[in-house]
Amino acid sequence: MLITKLHDAEPDIDVNQVGLMITDQFPGWAGLPLAPVSSSGTDNVMLRLGDRLVVRLPRFTSAVPSLTKDLRYAG
Repeated sequence: MLITKLHDAEPDIDVNQVGLMITDQFPGWAGLPLAPVSSSGTDNVMLRLGDRLVVRLPRFTSAVPSLTKDLRYAG
């Protein structure tokens, strides 16, 4: 299932592919339900992973620095 694009230059983001990436990179989370989150944000796609986690993916390259900044200040 492809996520609906909001921008012309946005890459295709496929929920099934995200699930495969999670299985490969985070095997402990493999098999958790994965579902798109309705959002009004335009920089990132968010997917619910299980009951407690969220996968956040940038919709375009210029959104990456804000994710990096969030990671730096989250810990």
